[in-house]
Amino acid sequence: MASLQKVVVPAQGEHRSTAIFLHGLGDSGEGWQPLVPYMTSSHIKFILPSAPYRRLTMFGGEAVPSWTDVKNLEEGTPEDKEGFIECVGMVNKIIQEEKAAGIDPSSIVVGGFSQGGAVALTSLARLEEKIAGIVALSTWLPLRESYPEELSESNKETPILMCHGGADQVVPFARGKLSADLLSDMGRNVEFKRFPNMPHSADMEEMKLVQDFLRNVLTK
Repeated sequence: MASLQKVVVPAQGEHRSTAIFLHGLGDSGEGWQPLVPYMTSSHIKFILPSAPYRRLTMFGGEAVPSWTDVKNLEEGTPEDKEGFIECVGMVNKIIQEEKAAGIDPSSIVVGGFSQGGAVALTSLARLEEKIAGIVALSTWLPLRESYPEELSESNKETPILMCHGGADQVVPFARGKLSADLLSDMGRNVEFKRFPNMPHSADMEEMKLVQDFLRNVLTK
């Protein structure tokens, strides 16, 4: 994957930790920038990468910002394993850049919304260095057939916050809950929060929960 465009929101105080947050299908890093003030704390730097344009099978070859190819959104459809693994390499590259700048991976959280959250959960499963936490919003665990055989032990105890709207018509609530249950059954440290009336979007109550989670896992 070529070098990505990124929005960087600096820490307001001393930079001691970093949150990498990945947007959903068709969006951009800029699209999530207005929500950063509701998630961050003074010591946290936010990095918001933008996905490259890809020609998607689901859209008949039309190019849109997307982390992977998408055939369709139905449960059980074969997923772009190569694309997801490529994205883990992209996430790891950002982590290594932060490490070179003095931020240990244990002070880094990876998060995302929808397709970006699916990349974040794939990163949890495949990163070789322990990170501070995962935030996965309105999303699912992709490549389920690969686990637990391909599940890295590095982040077995890493806290995971998953949030999902009960009114989500894009990624159904049941799919998100099943993903959380599967991760829990594989020994992962998952907190799953249901927002009964929330569609496939974010709201301020959810952002406050994310902010509290980041404060708890990025306390250094």
